[in-house]
Parts: sequence; C-alpha cells; structure tokens
Amino acid sequence: MVFGNFEEIDGEGKIKKLITYKDWLSKPDKIAYIISNIIQTSCPLHRRQSIAQIGGFDENLSCGEERDVHIRLFFAGSRFFYHPTTVYKKRSSSDYSRISNASWFHDDPMRYIRMEHKVINMLKIVKNNYLTDEVRNRIAHRLWWRGRVALPHGCKAVANHHFDEARKIAPNSSVPLGLRYKLFYKLLGTYYTEMLYQLVGE
Repeated sequence: MVFGNFEEIDGEGKIKKLITYKDWLSKPDKIAYIISNIIQTSCPLHRRQSIAQIGGFDENLSCGEERDVHIRLFFAGSRFFYHPTTVYKKRSSSDYSRISNASWFHDDPMRYIRMEHKVINMLKIVKNNYLTDEVRNRIAHRLWWRGRVALPHGCKAVANHHFDEARKIAPNSSVPLGLRYKLFYKLLGTYYTEMLYQLVGE
C-alpha cells in the first residue's frame, strides 16, 4: 500500500491545512500510528488482491472503515510505503454544528465506543502484547475527543460515557490536553472544565 498527504481546503479552494503522514517514517509502533492517525480513504493506493484477501471493507461500520481495513491489512502482512507528496484535496469544515459532526450524538451515540472496542478486541485476537500503553493511550484520547465534541451540543450523558470509557482503557493517561487543562480537570471535573474552555478557548 502506498499513501501520501492531503490538503484541507475551504469553500473557495484555499488551503486550510496540510495533513501529512511524515511521522510514519519515525514511529516504531505502527499500530499505534494507524489507530490515531487515520490514513484517509482517498490517500492510499491499495493492491486489489490485498483488499480481497482480508474480505474487503467492513460495510457494517458507519465510520472508521479505512482505519479498520488498514489494521487488518497490516496484520495480514501488507507493507505500507509513505510517499511525501499531496495526493488529493478535501473540502471540509471543523465546525461542530456540521451534520457530519453532530448527527451521531442522536442517531447512534455509542458507535465510537463500539468502534474502539472492536479495535481492542482485534488486537487481542492477533496478539495481546499489541495492546501497549501507547496504543491504549491513543484509543483513550480518541474517545476523550469525542466526548469533548458531544458536550457543546448538550449531550452530557453521551460525553460522560466517552470520558468514562477513556478512563477505563487508559486510567493513567486519558486526558489528551496540556497541563492547564489537566489542572482544571482535577479541580473542576470534566463538565465544568469543558464549559470553561468553551468560553475562554484553549
């Protein structure tokens, strides 16, 4: 599999951000990297035979299909080659109010928790020692971020479920932000820390 970078652009075609996977070259824990740095669907060039051998994409997943297929490809012995150039442009928005960002709170609020547990179970089946502290931390951070996205929409219960799962998966490192955030988190708890950060920013 060969993959490259992509550019996020706004509605006028101006570059907002370059998403690069150059850290792939220096990170020894490739599974941890694939878990937290999702190689977007349009970035790679796959061998058709390799995809067929692992049963293709999981059509039962409502999101995260590319990460799932890349984990399975890695364990099936596929080699990953990073090509440091932009291979496509993606028009996107990080606005929390977007339908793609907000609809899951109501449609299927536990889908990201299920998805992360599927990854954990997949790693256990292959080899339990793939569940390193680094892998657990990265999975927990992804769940914590989902909880942070849910809170501004008034979905406190959904957010708390994600925070709780993050703590269970990586009890000693489930808060993925800086020291200031962690201090407020210890003093005020998750909900009030997030409300404070919504007001003053990070």
